[in-house]
Amino acid sequence: MKSVDKGTRIGNWMVDTIVLVVVTTIITYIIAFYYPQILEEDNNALGLLISAIVFFYYFIFESVSGKTIGKILSHTIVVDKNGEPPKKVKLLVRSFIRLTPIYGLSLLFGHQGIHDMLSSTTVVKVEKANASTIKNNP
Repeated sequence: MKSVDKGTRIGNWMVDTIVLVVVTTIITYIIAFYYPQILEEDNNALGLLISAIVFFYYFIFESVSGKTIGKILSHTIVVDKNGEPPKKVKLLVRSFIRLTPIYGLSLLFGHQGIHDMLSSTTVVKVEKANASTIKNNP
């Protein structure tokens, strides 16, 4: 099973980043409008909010379908080393690693990101995933 190329992975990341910026902006404006004291009183609140949104975006999308918005558009899917849908614990690791600074560096300087290495997962084209993966992750 061959992982997708670096260009596809960067494209997925760019799409997901745009989605995350839009979602984070909307949620931040809603919070600022209804609960402005939260953002005014706690300098860490915005950072924690952004981290939570990023974590849950990746974890929920990949748990439910194996795909984020970027992966849906590129027809790719997250699988474990056997081509099967990853267990939730592997997706937790993937999602958590994305919050670390080393995540971005690992994508720039390697074919496989550290979130893939530490969770024993990879991203493949949907048609290259085995039948059970596609069946379990529409």
